[in-house]
Amino acid sequence: MNQTGIILLVLIAVITDHCCHLIVKCKYQAIRNVKGKTRSGSNVSSKSEDEVDFRHKSQDPEDIKALHQMLVSSTTYGDIGKIAFGSYGLFIVNICILFTQFGFCIAYFIFIGNTIYSLFPKENSTVTSTYHAEPDASLPIEILPSSVPIYNISEFISRSTAPDLRWLVLSPAPLFVGFALIRQMRHLGIVSVCANLSIFLGGIVTLIYISDGFSLSSDWHLYKWTTLPIFFGLVTSSYEGIGTIVPIESSMEGNHHNFAPFLHSAILILSSILSTFGIIGYLRYGEATEQILNKNIPTTSPTGMLINIFLCVGVLLTFPLQIYPVIEISETYLLGKDCKCIARKKGDSSDNIVDGEKDKDDVRAVLIQKKEKINTDLISLPTQIPAWKRNILRIFIVLITAGLAVLLRDFFAYVSSFVGAIGSSVLAYILPCLFHLKLCGNNISCSIKIKDYSIIIFGVLASIVSLYTTIKEVVDKLS
Repeated sequence: MNQTGIILLVLIAVITDHCCHLIVKCKYQAIRNVKGKTRSGSNVSSKSEDEVDFRHKSQDPEDIKALHQMLVSSTTYGDIGKIAFGSYGLFIVNICILFTQFGFCIAYFIFIGNTIYSLFPKENSTVTSTYHAEPDASLPIEILPSSVPIYNISEFISRSTAPDLRWLVLSPAPLFVGFALIRQMRHLGIVSVCANLSIFLGGIVTLIYISDGFSLSSDWHLYKWTTLPIFFGLVTSSYEGIGTIVPIESSMEGNHHNFAPFLHSAILILSSILSTFGIIGYLRYGEATEQILNKNIPTTSPTGMLINIFLCVGVLLTFPLQIYPVIEISETYLLGKDCKCIARKKGDSSDNIVDGEKDKDDVRAVLIQKKEKINTDLISLPTQIPAWKRNILRIFIVLITAGLAVLLRDFFAYVSSFVGAIGSSVLAYILPCLFHLKLCGNNISCSIKIKDYSIIIFGVLASIVSLYTTIKEVVDKLS
């Protein structure tokens, strides 16, 4: 990472931090809008008598407080998009999340395949090539040599003993299919802990290795503008986590005032990690720095092998967390037309079936009306959908991911850049500002509006340049 990279990384970190706070502000403004509509009883003519009765009773402060608490704890990024721009807003958020998570899953296949490939030892062989020297045509024919000289040139070639990289990229597919068939993510709590621990240990060992015996490379550059667009996509995808910001803030019941310090700390820690690995790695290896930094570490050494094992295990165990949003959104759009929404009471085995096409806010209002403790475990795909249909869809998603990973097995950095330039940029920069302008536009100053529009323009232009450069680089390497 050179100086231009550091400047861009800091800029992206600051904008990401600001947009994360912006989407939380949009959440509370959206909640105020919903509560306002509930109190005003808007569109009650199309609602049932129970819902109208609840809207009439909802003037009670206790019911209003209960509605507020439920909305604070359950509102999602997609809900904010729906309140701001209707069903189109919800669709754009879901598609962007689907695209980014799907791209990350492809990158996981590529990373594991390349890492396993690097673990195999290499064998050196000698190849002898024979060349016939061409006579000098400018010489008179009478002094040309009677025979053409023959030269034998020997060269050493280092070849990996690993199987075909395509098979290695496909190797984790059976395990990933098994992960994809798991219905509830809460069963993967211990898996997530092990994944984080493994990645943490792998990162620490990598940092120790590249720092030990550090020597400055002779071919590093202080500025390199040509790689900046791809770097934008890579860093944007690294910071992509705004989809989890709303549920994380919602889960901080009683500690919402600590959300800002926690977010600032998280962004600062992530920026420090990315900067440390990027700077030290680039200064040590220069232009020879690989797309995946651990490939610069000799796998013949015990340290290199240990690093790769840690990282492989971490990525393997993180995959279910990345594929789950892809599965959930795909099932909602592809199988959701026949689905109903189930709200399960806490401690009650009976299910209250509610028409899945009803507005989500109205369903929540009806649940509050019952004045019972309800665990809103909303299941978009109950047993009405045959399990085999869901299983086939999940297996198909994993196989499609694996197939694309095989095709893009040599373009790990470009896959991440492509995902960052399209999905991550829209989620992290463009949508938060659009939602803020839509929901809070009447209550913000002109300078705030200019700031929001500036971030939108930055996100759009940077995404276009990054996308163009990424595609051009891939085409050049293939041609």
